[in-house]
Amino acid sequence: MKRIMFTALVFILIFCSCGKGDNLSPYVSETVLQTEKTTVQTETTEKLRAENFVSSPSESTSSPQTENRQETSLFSASWLSYIELSLVSGRSTEESYIAYIDGIFDNMKQVGITDVFVQARPFADALYPSDLFPTSAYAASEQGAEMPFDVFGTVVERAKIKNLSVHAWINPYRVSHGSDIGALSEKNPARLMYKEGTSEDVAVTEKGIYFNPSSEKVRKLITDGAKELLEKYDIKGIHIDDYFYFEDCGDFDAGQYSAYTAQGGAMELDDWRRANVSTLLSSLYSVVKAYGQDKIFSVSPAGDIGKCYNESYADVYLWCREEGYCDMIIPQIYFGFEHGKLPFIRCLEDWMALCREGNVRLVAGLALYKAGQEDAYALSGKDEWLKSSDIIARQVQTVKEKKCYGYALYSGSYIDFNEKSFAEELNNLKTMAY
Repeated sequence: MKRIMFTALVFILIFCSCGKGDNLSPYVSETVLQTEKTTVQTETTEKLRAENFVSSPSESTSSPQTENRQETSLFSASWLSYIELSLVSGRSTEESYIAYIDGIFDNMKQVGITDVFVQARPFADALYPSDLFPTSAYAASEQGAEMPFDVFGTVVERAKIKNLSVHAWINPYRVSHGSDIGALSEKNPARLMYKEGTSEDVAVTEKGIYFNPSSEKVRKLITDGAKELLEKYDIKGIHIDDYFYFEDCGDFDAGQYSAYTAQGGAMELDDWRRANVSTLLSSLYSVVKAYGQDKIFSVSPAGDIGKCYNESYADVYLWCREEGYCDMIIPQIYFGFEHGKLPFIRCLEDWMALCREGNVRLVAGLALYKAGQEDAYALSGKDEWLKSSDIIARQVQTVKEKKCYGYALYSGSYIDFNEKSFAEELNNLKTMAY
């Protein structure tokens, strides 16, 4: 998994400080970037609205894997999204980009971050030279054009110098926020797959363009893309986020489901959709492990378990319980302690209950981006992030006390010691006694 006017201001200040006197990058305008970030933040906020939460078992929340954990320190990570990685004014040359990334990584090191989920493929495109996906418009003049340098590769190299481990973050199903298939690069696999009115691989909707999770062709493309990243770069693993079936997806896959039942399939539609997503996870897990048992496949679903299961068709119950779907699950528990529907501790304990029977490591995704802001959907807790500046520190302490594997902060650009609300949270995190 935010804010609109404040976030735009923060990013504009960041851009100005990174390259004083630089011309606006030809690769993506700041206006486009701000609009894109607002769109993503709005979507994420809406997806995390806690209207349909299904509570998990509340009895014992300890698990064999957490009880036996011997580490004295927590796994500590941060995300870096395509918005934060984009080539814009102040970081449009390789030299300025390295200075920018080094600054983020230095800030991460100050708060003990060891691992970074770096977005390599946000929209069926790539922030690296790919044989399967066109270059992202956030790293070139337009989607499919040549990049001035390997953005993802540069981040991996700088992370290694800073002693940080990189996990390649891919978005498997999202193709575009727009609905015009013709606006995609001619090299975009979604455009190549799409046949107007008859496509079984791509859904074009008013809310965006998405790959069809029931398509075997799509699953092969996504797993081949994971192989490409594992072969090209020295990375710790592959990471996916919470874009599974798109919101209010309707009957776009009615033809595929009818074909399934005609061949004797007995699953109800909801279960069939969950099975499609789980099949992809199983395939990605196998691909990652083929490159080394020490490689990690991680998944970051929304923090609301009910929404995951009933709306995104993400069978988090199965993934947490059974072997072969993921090594780490990183729910986006982007809620304060006083949240009116999903208070942090209860939500964390529900996820612990899911992981109790298996060996999946639980990492709590934490909402650093909310520091100093009103939490609009938190009901009675909407002012919590305004009143307190130690929420993240207390959440990390809770994660440790409950013997979870670790935590991850959303996201890298908010690890900012120059902005008061972030700095207060970060300094409390730095000084917290582990």
